Amino acid sequence: MIRTAAIMLATTMLTAGAVHADEQPAVLSTTGRATLEIPADQLRISLGVETAGKTVEEANASAVETMDEIIKAMDKLGLERKTEYTIERYNVNTQWSPRPRNPEPNWRPTIVGYTVNAQMRIKTGKLELAGRIISNGVDAGANEIGNIVFDLADPRNSRDEVIRAATQNAMDDASSMAKAAGVELVRIQSLSLDGSNYQPRQFKAAADYGRAATLERAYSAPAAPIVSGDVTVNATVQLTWLISGP
Repeated sequence: MIRTAAIMLATTMLTAGAVHADEQPAVLSTTGRATLEIPADQLRISLGVETAGKTVEEANASAVETMDEIIKAMDKLGLERKTEYTIERYNVNTQWSPRPRNPEPNWRPTIVGYTVNAQMRIKTGKLELAGRIISNGVDAGANEIGNIVFDLADPRNSRDEVIRAATQNAMDDASSMAKAAGVELVRIQSLSLDGSNYQPRQFKAAADYGRAATLERAYSAPAAPIVSGDVTVNATVQLTWLISGP
């Protein structure tokens, strides 16, 4: 009888110990968010040319001539070759005869010409030149204009700043919640970055980049100043504290 009682007592103690081990610690979780508006310090834009010819040589010669004029126009604006602009795309495409409505059984498409596409990519800190880059580029023969993008040259610095702000907001909220609930913040259990991104400002250069006439109409007047504005930088932080108290 005494032996049975001892076994029952030991079983009860083990059960109680298991319940204590499975008990979840009390925690307090907060989400910190921050948004910063950072002045843009970099301009990105592309100027392109598309030419056509019956032979590759003819299309290429026209493209080279036009691109040379665009390069001269950028040099006159004070942009540095290689560091502020580069030629990054050069494509040759074959143009085929269209399929007739009711083709003969032996009909086959034939080559009717070629097109050449060349593109200059510009990346500069001279934001005030945005309007003149487009206007002078079109005057020089560019018939493809990419979006105007105002960006950050080194987004890492701004990203660090917004992450710090989001983390501080999460900690401030945790402190306020703990005080209101009458509990103590013991230590941080987990801290994670839920997301961080930035949104450059973008503008469309023209309704139809591929048509020189559209660009001519859009930029026939003197170049108007284009205001760069700010880049929006966001971050979200998840914070969990171990707490003690009632």
